[in-house]
Amino acid sequence: MKPRAAWPVLVKKTKDAADKAQAEVVTAREKLKALLESRQRIQTLYDGYLQKCREAEQTLQTMAVSQSYRAFITQLQELMTRVDNDLNTARLTLQDKQYRFQAAEKKRLQMQTLMDKDLQRVREWRDKREQQ
Repeated sequence: MKPRAAWPVLVKKTKDAADKAQAEVVTAREKLKALLESRQRIQTLYDGYLQKCREAEQTLQTMAVSQSYRAFITQLQELMTRVDNDLNTARLTLQDKQYRFQAAEKKRLQMQTLMDKDLQRVREWRDKREQQ
C-alpha cells in the first residue's frame, strides 16, 4: 500500500490559494493605511485653511480672499467625504479578504490533515505487515 499521490497536489493547491489570499489581505491593508494617511493630510490641510479663513475675516481682508478660502474649504470637505467613502469601501474589502483568507487557510489545514492521516494509515499498514 502506498500513500495516495493526490494529497500532496491538493495540499500544494490549497497552500497556493491561501498564500494568494494572504497577499490580497496585505494589499488591502496597505490600501486602507494609505487612505487613512490621505484622510489625515486632508484634515490637517482643512484645519489650517479654516484657521487662515478665520484670521482673514478678523483682519478685515478683502471679500475675495475670504471667498477663496471658503471655496477651497468646501472643496476639501467634498474631498474628505469622498475619502471617507473610499475608506468605508476599503474596510469592507479588507474584511472580505480576511474572511477569504481564513476560509483558504481552513481548507489548507483540512487537506494537510487528510494527507497526514493517509500517511499514518500507510505506516500502520506497513508496520502491521512487517509484524506478520
